[in-house]
Amino acid sequence: MKVYAALDHLRQEHKLDALTVKCQYEMSRLYKLAPCIPLSMLADQIPASCEGDVPLILSQLILHYLSDGQVTGYGDVHDVTEDGIIFAACGFAPLSLLDGKPEVHAHTALYEGLMTTSSFRQGPITLARLASDREGFKMHIATGQARPMPKYHEIGCPQYAGMRVILNGEVNAFMQHLASQHYAIVYGDLKEEIVELCQQLSIRPVVS
Repeated sequence: MKVYAALDHLRQEHKLDALTVKCQYEMSRLYKLAPCIPLSMLADQIPASCEGDVPLILSQLILHYLSDGQVTGYGDVHDVTEDGIIFAACGFAPLSLLDGKPEVHAHTALYEGLMTTSSFRQGPITLARLASDREGFKMHIATGQARPMPKYHEIGCPQYAGMRVILNGEVNAFMQHLASQHYAIVYGDLKEEIVELCQQLSIRPVVS
């Protein structure tokens, strides 16, 4: 709660529109606290995420603005299924996006501290990732349906908070354009709005 209060104080003091924290491995190993829960709480107020991924938090901020202020989240593309992907973070998830009461457990591998382990609620979602290549900036965009998170964890970790995403497009096409393991998410279909914004900002939209 002290970490959450400190981050919220920084948000108010500097009038931040979004916030990302470099959590690995400085906070968990030096301070013995992975900030998963504080960031999950803060993410219900402003776009927030971990691992210091600046293109990711910009992607979340874009989705936040285009969705008229909806809560945004993010996850890692962990695995590929026949019709989509397994999408989860190693402890972070905006609490308001979870299906029911949040479940909290202690990290048991890699980090120290608490983490969320709940499944996201079901519904239509948009995934987006801002990235750069030799041609400039691009935005990878995909839509799909969030479904309950299957049993999934890594290297002795507890169950991850996340979702199974049934993509509207071809799974192979999505993976061919994969811009990072991290993707921003928001509920609803914002594909057309993102493409229009990209055209105005000279960002190349890549829809799959």
